[in-house]
Amino acid sequence: MKVRIAQRQPRNLKDLEKPNCSKYNLPMCTYQYDPVCGTDGITYGNECALCSENMKHNRHVHIRSKGEC
Repeated sequence: MKVRIAQRQPRNLKDLEKPNCSKYNLPMCTYQYDPVCGTDGITYGNECALCSENMKHNRHVHIRSKGEC
């Protein structure tokens, strides 16, 4: 039996937050745990980690919410 867990979906694009990647020395990030939930449903350790993954994979994942997904 599979159980599907519903993810909180943003009501509209205004609910999404674009990460402020310009304030980081990418691709280097600290290991400080301050999780953010990406629009791809993945929990990133912090905003910098999300930015680093976006840069590495040429993506545009935004922040759905602060904290774990």
